[in-house]
Amino acid sequence: MQIKRKNFGLTSFSAAMLLVSGLSIPTAAQNLPPTGHRSHGQNTAAFIPAGQTVLTFVNRLLINPPQVVVYGYFVDIAGVPGPLFSGTPSSEATAHFTWSLNAAGAVLLQNGDAKDPGSIGVAVLPSNASFNIYFNANPNQSWSNPASFAAGQLIASFKSTPGTQTGAGPVSFVTQSYTRVSSQDFTFKGETYNLERVILDGFTLFGVASQIPLDGAMAPPLTFSAAGSAVAIGGRLSGVPDGHR
Repeated sequence: MQIKRKNFGLTSFSAAMLLVSGLSIPTAAQNLPPTGHRSHGQNTAAFIPAGQTVLTFVNRLLINPPQVVVYGYFVDIAGVPGPLFSGTPSSEATAHFTWSLNAAGAVLLQNGDAKDPGSIGVAVLPSNASFNIYFNANPNQSWSNPASFAAGQLIASFKSTPGTQTGAGPVSFVTQSYTRVSSQDFTFKGETYNLERVILDGFTLFGVASQIPLDGAMAPPLTFSAAGSAVAIGGRLSGVPDGHR
């Protein structure tokens, strides 16, 4: 039975874990001055150092061939003042910021006999998958409805670069970077923000996720739980005057 569970997790996550990411303790977010709040008469340039945590989230993965969807909500976004929820308890149903990714096309590799408990499964994750972030003024998402995580105002889009996902036993680890394609202003708590000023170049995910399907499912549709964080590839932070770039 353990071998069956392992194979389910590896196959499912390898096919779709373009973006499932690992557990992480959020770093303290540096509050991002809203757009329009520019400093005058002095150089207030500040940079997000590469490697600083900029996103922390909880997510799930749905495998129902040919459908493969990764979706979740953000617990913390660097520079955006929290809490990022409309009320309590903090959960997918009350999260203002969500994300969704259609993930497929991974190349599956095996390091060792799949029946050997010491072997690992490797998935080479493809590039050019779209990772979209949404703002929901009146959130009402449900894990049972993946489409609800792709509703609301689209505030940023990213494209994946090649990555890897390695599965061993009941868990899986993923590393993958995403480059920013576009971002739009959004208004939150009375102020206007734009993720371009936090995630200028993109981010890299590092993650751990379960390889055991929820609800004991042994055949599609299969759903897996995960949580994660992402670090900045590099970019500017704060409302830097245009002449100081």
